Amino acid sequence: MSYTAPKHTIPAGERLELPGEGKFVRVLEASDWFELGLDGDALHFIEQGLAVESTGFNKLVIYNPQTVPITVRLGIANGVIHDSRFSVPGTLGVQVQNFPATAVVAEKDKPGVVPLGSSSTRLNNAPAMSALVDPAINTNGVIIRHCGLKASGSESLIMAGTTKPTGFYDLVAATLMHLPSGHTGRLENIYLAPGKGLWATQYSGTVYAYADYDVLP
Repeated sequence: MSYTAPKHTIPAGERLELPGEGKFVRVLEASDWFELGLDGDALHFIEQGLAVESTGFNKLVIYNPQTVPITVRLGIANGVIHDSRFSVPGTLGVQVQNFPATAVVAEKDKPGVVPLGSSSTRLNNAPAMSALVDPAINTNGVIIRHCGLKASGSESLIMAGTTKPTGFYDLVAATLMHLPSGHTGRLENIYLAPGKGLWATQYSGTVYAYADYDVLP
C-alpha cells in the first residue's frame, strides 16, 4: 500500500493545492479545523481525527478559513488508514458505570439512523444571508439533523455564529460548508452550542437551502 504523511502550514485565509494520487485521507494532526476538497469537488469542514474515502483522486485542496496560520499533517494512501492513538494530557478522572447485560434499542435510536428533526426551515429563492436557525431560539443547544445547500448561480456558504455574519467573507463566523457554483452539499448531525445560529448565503444571487433540527430542552 502506498502511504505518505506530509505536513503543511497554510496562511490565514489561503488555500493550498497538493498533487498526489490516493483513495483515502486522514487528518493525523491539525492545529484547528479547516476545509478539504478532493480534485474539483466542493470543500467541506474537517478536523483532526476525521477521514475521507473516495474511489480515487489526483489532487487535494486545503483551505484555511481561520484568522491565523494552521498546521496540518495528512495521511494519504490508496487504502484505509487506521489511527488507534489516544492521548490525554494531565490527569483523567474515570467514573465506572454498570449497565444491564442486555438492552433493547428502539429502531429510531440504532446507529446510522438520523431522525428528521421536529423543526425545519426551507429557503427557496431567499435573500443572501438568510437564517436557517435563529440564535434567539437556541437557549440550550440545537442539533441539526439534516442541512442541504444548492449553489445555483455562484459560490454558496453555510455559516454558524452567535450573530448574523456580516457578509460572504466574515472572519468571525464558522464556515460549515463552502460550495462552488453548480454544486450541492449536505450535512448531518451538527451540534450548535447555545446562543449560536445558522445562516445560508450566496456570493451573488438568491439562496436555496434547508435545515431540519431539534431544539434541545
